[in-house]
This record gives sequence, C-alpha cells and structure tokens, in this order.
Amino acid sequence: MSKRPRVVLVEDDAQFRAVLLRRLQSLDCDVLAAEDGLKGWEIINEFRPDLIVSDLMMPGLNGYELCEKVKTTSEFGHVYFIILTARDSIDDRVTGLDIGADDYIAKPINSKELLARIRAGLRISTLYNQVSASEQKYRTLVENASDAILLFDISGKCVEVNERASQIFGYSKDILLSMRFADLLAEMDRDEAERKFEAMFSIKNFTEEIKMRRKDGLSIPIESANTVITTSMGTFCQCIVRDITVRKENEQHLIQVEKLRALGGMVGGIAHDFNNLLAAIIGYTELSLRDAKDETLIRRLKVIEKAGRDGAETVRLLQEFTKLRKDTGNFTVKAEPLSSVVSTKISPPCRLIMP
Repeated sequence: MSKRPRVVLVEDDAQFRAVLLRRLQSLDCDVLAAEDGLKGWEIINEFRPDLIVSDLMMPGLNGYELCEKVKTTSEFGHVYFIILTARDSIDDRVTGLDIGADDYIAKPINSKELLARIRAGLRISTLYNQVSASEQKYRTLVENASDAILLFDISGKCVEVNERASQIFGYSKDILLSMRFADLLAEMDRDEAERKFEAMFSIKNFTEEIKMRRKDGLSIPIESANTVITTSMGTFCQCIVRDITVRKENEQHLIQVEKLRALGGMVGGIAHDFNNLLAAIIGYTELSLRDAKDETLIRRLKVIEKAGRDGAETVRLLQEFTKLRKDTGNFTVKAEPLSSVVSTKISPPCRLIMP
C-alpha cells in the first residue's frame, strides 16, 4: 500500500488557517499546519512533506524566505511549493517563481481552484517520487553490478562510472570522471586510441577483447560489451567491462594441458613399441647367457643385458612421467622436468668396450 501524500500549511491568520486546513483535509492526504515560517520550517524537517502551501507575508520568516530555505536544501529541493498572497503584481509573481516557488495563487482564493492546484502539485510530486525510486533502483543495480560500467560522451570523456570500475582500474570515481577513453587503453598511442573510439560510434553495438591499463600501470585483458545509446541528453557509448585475467590464465592452462595430453599419448605409444623391442633384446640375451661358455662373449652379453634393462627403466620412467588416469581418461604429468626424472633415476649408459 502506497503512503498518503503529506502536506504542510503555513499561515499566520488563525481563522484563514482553520478554513484552509478543513479544505485540505478533504483531500486524501495527511496535513499539518504552522502559524509562521519558523514553525513551518521545524515541521517541514520533521514531517518531510510532498507539498507545502505557504502564506507570503508572515512574521519571523516570510513566504519568500521559507521557500528559498526549502529549495536550497538538497533533501527538500524537489518539494512542490505554493505561495498564497494578497500581493498580485507581476513583480511579486516573478520574485516568487525566481526563488523556486512552483505555483503562486493570489488572494482572495477560490477553494476549488486551490484544491485543483494542490492535486496537480501532488501528482507532480508523486511522479517525482516514482522517478526518484526508479533512479535509485537503477543506481543500486549499477553500483552492485559484477562488471564495470563506464559511459563516455561523443568526445570520449567519461561521464558515468560505477564502483566496480574503480575496483578494476584502481582509480577513484572522481578521477575516472576526469579521464578519457584513450587514457585507459594499453598498447596504443593516443591518436590510435582516439580513432578506435570514433570507430566504436559507427559500429554501435559489439563486444571485443582489448588490453586496458590500470592505475599501477599493469596491462590487463578486458572483455568490453560496447553499445551506442542516444538520449535526450545526447549520444553516449556505454561500455560494460569485465576483467578476464583469470579466464585467460585458465585458457592458457587448458592449452598447456592439451599439449601435455597429446605428449602423454605420444610417449605412451612410443613406450609400448620400445617395450616390445627391449623385451625381445633382454629375453634373447638371457637365453644366450645360459648357453654361452666363452668369457668374452658372456661379458658382451651382460653389457647388452644391462643396456636393455636400463632402457626398460627409462621407458618405465617415461610412462610414470605421463601416466594415464583410468578414472578420467586423461594424462597427468609430473611437475618436475623430464630430464631430471630420467637423469636421477638411472645410471648413465654404459660404454660398450669390446675387448
């Protein structure tokens, strides 16, 4: 249920104030009355009205002064303000409107006209509140977005940013709002960056991956969804920016894993073929040793046998280095270099010295 509109009536004439109060209470709104401008200002601060009806000539704080006080206070500047007065010259009207009054009604007052103008003022106030709530909702969404949002005008100047943009680039919002699109680009000179920005307005809607520069000078990969939008305030380029550093690192990791997986498959195939060859060499060497009688031949066969077993150990280490996981079907690769695995696990190849 929406709350009822709130109205403050400020009138120093007690009888006239009572009459106006009864008229205002016929509207679907909550009304509080004050006998002068100072009391009215107190009530305004506490009651926080949507509309104020004030007499002009009052002791202490007159209608002009009260209106100026309301309109120059940020939290009340939007409140609809109606001045009632017996002074109806053009100069009086201009003065009232110049200090911020939204309406100016001359006495004697027609009750129907007054109520009609108050209803009109309340409609305007309701619209303002709706727009304000919508803007606040939009601002909340923008400020809590997981991506940086930057808005650039047609000259390339940054005119709007959210908190995430400050986090990604390392600048405060105020500093970002003093920068240009070209200031954030990495690996481009200024002229090239300016030409790129001009091209963005002709393309209108696209997504790209580019390098942008943080405050600390670090160049980071960025995915930017760029949209050219036209409003009553002009044409702008909205950039929704995402830091893809982690994604790029993961992509590189996946590429490396695929390379190692291919290497593992190749090593596994080679190891299988070598095992078949070495099995034959070692097996026939063992058979030959059983029948050999000549000492020289025996020494040579043992050299061949040892070389074969060293080769088999090397193959085993290669298979261990790129082991196929049966649960996933993927190869896992040890972190230590292959050369260190082989060199530390087996002795250097023996020299074949023929006697």
